[in-house]
Amino acid sequence: MTSILWDSRFLNEFKQELHHNPSIQFWEEDVNGDVMDFKSTHYKKMLMKFFPALGVKNLQLGTTDKGRPTSTLVFTRGNRVEQIDPQTLKQVCFRLFNLMGEKGTQIRNNFYKEKVFNKDELSLIPDLEGKKVFKDNVLSAYRFFQNGFVEITRNGVSPLKSYDEIPEDYVIWNSSVIPKDYEDTITKEVLEHKLSNIIANGIHPETGDLIYQKNDRVKLYQEFKDKVESFEGENPDTHFKDFVENLSRDEEGDIDKNCLERLEIAIGYLCHRYNTANKRQYVLLVDRFYDGVEKDVANGGNGKSLLINTLGTLMNLTILNGKEIKKNSSSFKLAEVTTATEIVHFDDAHSKFDGDRLNPLVTGNFHIERKYENPFSIPSQDAPKIAITSNFPIEGKGNTYKRRQFICEVGHYYRLQDENFGLTPRELHGCKDFPLPNQINTEGEPFSWSKSDWNEFYRYVFRCIQKYLKDGLPSGGESYYYNRAKIVQEIGSEEVTTYLIDKIQTLDIGKEYFNEEIYKDLQETFPNHLENVSTMSMYGWLVSIGKLCKLFVNQHRGGRQDNQRLNEERWERYVSVGLEDWINKEGRTRKNPKGIPSGEQDRVGVFKISSMKVPTSMVSKPDFSSNTDDKVTSEEPVKKVKKKMTKKKVKEEPTKVNLEDFS
Repeated sequence: MTSILWDSRFLNEFKQELHHNPSIQFWEEDVNGDVMDFKSTHYKKMLMKFFPALGVKNLQLGTTDKGRPTSTLVFTRGNRVEQIDPQTLKQVCFRLFNLMGEKGTQIRNNFYKEKVFNKDELSLIPDLEGKKVFKDNVLSAYRFFQNGFVEITRNGVSPLKSYDEIPEDYVIWNSSVIPKDYEDTITKEVLEHKLSNIIANGIHPETGDLIYQKNDRVKLYQEFKDKVESFEGENPDTHFKDFVENLSRDEEGDIDKNCLERLEIAIGYLCHRYNTANKRQYVLLVDRFYDGVEKDVANGGNGKSLLINTLGTLMNLTILNGKEIKKNSSSFKLAEVTTATEIVHFDDAHSKFDGDRLNPLVTGNFHIERKYENPFSIPSQDAPKIAITSNFPIEGKGNTYKRRQFICEVGHYYRLQDENFGLTPRELHGCKDFPLPNQINTEGEPFSWSKSDWNEFYRYVFRCIQKYLKDGLPSGGESYYYNRAKIVQEIGSEEVTTYLIDKIQTLDIGKEYFNEEIYKDLQETFPNHLENVSTMSMYGWLVSIGKLCKLFVNQHRGGRQDNQRLNEERWERYVSVGLEDWINKEGRTRKNPKGIPSGEQDRVGVFKISSMKVPTSMVSKPDFSSNTDDKVTSEEPVKKVKKKMTKKKVKEEPTKVNLEDFS
C-alpha cells in the first residue's frame, strides 16, 4: 500500500507551523493561556483557515447524471492528493493535538459536541482551486512509482521521468503511486521488442519520435540488431507472462493465439485509466466451454480471479462478491467503491448475476449508494473499469448486452494441473506466490516475487496497455462453445438445444415453415420442458440457434416473427405437416379457410432460413403477382390492400414508343 500523506513527520512539521503562524489557529486563549470554549466563529475559522492550511480541500470531480456538481474531500501534500473521510480527518486532527501537549489536550476536549466532523460541515471547506488531476488520456497512460513515473503510448514506453516534470497546476492521486521503485532493466526480450517497433512503426525506441529518413531507420535498426545478437546479460523469469499464456491454452494444451490476444488487450484496457465515450465495456472472464464440459457445474480454479487480483498491485482495486449481485438485491452493493477505485472486480459471479445492473455503469456516470449517506456519482470519464469473473455465461441477450461485454474465455490448464498432478500456480511458477494488493511489499520474504519479477511484471502489463492503445477492443470473438453455452442457459436444457441445432440444419434454405410445426415436434419430443414455454419464446430460441449455426431466421424481417394469413395454399401445407387437429397453447385449432372470407382467415407464424452460402436467400425478391393473397403481409391487412387496388385504374392499351426520342 502507498504510504499515507499524514504521517508523523508531516504532523510534526505542521505543529511547528501552527506555533509560528497564529493566523491559522482556530482557537482562542484566556489571560491564563487556557483554551477557551469553542463558539461558531471558532468552527468557522477551523473550516476556512485551519483545514486548508493542513492540506484539506474539496476537489471538484464534475457533475452527476442530473447536472449537480460532485466533489470529494481530499488531503493534499505537494502534488499528491488522497481522499479522506470525516472520521479519518478527525483522527488525524486528534493525532496532531496529541503532539501539542497540554494545549492540544484542551483543544481536543472542546470537541465534545463534534460540530465540525460531519460531511455537511466539511463541504464548506474551500475547493482545491486551479488544480486538475494528472491522469491518463486517449493517447497515453501513466504509471507512478516511488522514484518517478513512465508514460505508455501506442508506440512504446518512456524512460523513467521525474515528478518535477508534472505541471504545477496538476495533482496525482496518492493511491495511484505504487510503493516500489521501477527499473527499466535491459533484457534480450526488451531489445527484441524495441527492434520490432523500429521495423513495424519506424519509432525510435528511446525518444518515441517517428524516424522519417530511411537511412536513419536502417542505421538504428542495425544498431539494435547488433545489441540483440551481442546480448550477454541474464533474462529474468517471466512468471506473469507465462501465467497469461497458460490461461489461453486450449483443451489440447496449445496456446490459442486469438484467446491470448484478447486477454492481453483486456489487461491493457483495464489498466488504462481513461474512458472513451460510447466505447466503455466490462471485461468478462469466463471458463472456456467445449464438448465434454458439464455446462451446469462450476469447476473454477482456472486462474481468472488471480489474474484480476494481481492487477490490483498496479491499480486501485475494489473486490465485490459477484454472488450477491442478484435481481432486486440491495442497492448498496457498490458502497465500497470510492473515487480512487480504478478497477471494480465482481468476483465469482453466479449464473443469475444481474447484468442489467452493470449497463448504466458502463454508459453513464458510476452511481454509488451508501447507507445513511447521500448517493454520489463518479463522472463517466473517471469511472472505474469493471471486470467480472464467472464460471458461467452472464444472462442476457441482444445488442444491449453484446456491445457492453468484452468476453475472454480462459482455459482449464491450472485446474487440470491441480486435479491431475496436485500442482498449484506457486509450484508451476518457481515456487513463488502471485502477490495480492495487500502483499505488495513482501520482497525478500519466502515465496515472494523478487525485484526482477516485479519489473518484468510491469513491463509485460505496459506492453498490454500499448497493444490496447494501438488496437482498441475488438468486437465479437466469442467461441462457438461459449455462444452455445449461453443458449443452453437461456433454454434451460442441453437436450433441447442439441435437438434444435440438429433440426435447423436439416431445414431447406428459402422454404417457408410454420412456427407451430417446430413447436409441435418439440412438444412431442420433450413434453415436460415446454409446459410453460410459448411459441414466441420457442421462436426466440430458433433465432439464437440460427445465429450460432450461421443460419438466419427471417433475415428479410430482421429476425422478427412473420405472421401471414392461412390462405388455401398454406392450409394445404398446414394439414400436410399434421397441424389440422393440433391444439395450440390457447386450447384451440386453426380455422379452415375454405368458404371463409379472406379477412377472417387466421394468421399463422412462419419463417424462412437464409444462409450466406446461398446468396439469393439473403435478398428479398419483389413480388409482382396479381394474386392479392400473395401480396398480403403481416403489416398490411387484406381489406386495405384491396381497397387501394380498386382505386387505381390500369390501362389496357400498350405504351407507344417513339424511336426518335432515342436518336
